[in-house]
Amino acid sequence: MTHEQRAALQGAVIKLDAAGLDARRRRLVIQQMRHYETIGEAAFWALKNDRDNESLHGMPGWPECECGGCPCTSPATCTDDGGVPVCSPCSDYTVDGGGEVHCSCSCE
Repeated sequence: MTHEQRAALQGAVIKLDAAGLDARRRRLVIQQMRHYETIGEAAFWALKNDRDNESLHGMPGWPECECGGCPCTSPATCTDDGGVPVCSPCSDYTVDGGGEVHCSCSCE
């Protein structure tokens, strides 16, 4: 491991600790970092039960809502039926007869 990689991991651990994560959850995120570009992405996918933790939302790479029915840019807190990161209000959606997505979020 290079000095830069070690420093990046130490920085990640500090950010995760500041977000209130215990050692087990920090380890889960660090293990996932080899599969994702950023600490935010790794945390989102590794910590499904912690996605509502607002202190994680500011981490570099935390996904924004990717709702196809509105211009929402809120931090993602769950995934839709297809595994797309979305915020909680946008996870409740319907598709009309023409295939257009309509979500329940108020940003439409």
